[in-house]
Amino acid sequence: SCRNITDAAVIALATHCANLTTINLSWCFNLTDAAVIALATHCANLTTIDLHGCRGVPHQPPLFRGARQHYSDNITDAAVIALATHCANLTSINLIGCLKL
Repeated sequence: SCRNITDAAVIALATHCANLTTINLSWCFNLTDAAVIALATHCANLTTIDLHGCRGVPHQPPLFRGARQHYSDNITDAAVIALATHCANLTSINLIGCLKL
């Protein structure tokens, strides 16, 4: 759990770690679209991202085969669309806890 991690921290990580392939942001309650969009924009090699319980992402059909949904509300579909647009190698995304998807 990373409950105190902020968008600024994830944006800095994305900016300086462009070769990042896997990230677990489960239970990061303070994150918004800005953090996920920064990861999508700067880390095109992402293969796995865990957003379980991040409290955000609006309800719509999953964009990824195997995506799972549950409880969340700070991240929106814009973040998921950014991942789909920029991360061609993404094979695993955990959206459990994202009620608005």
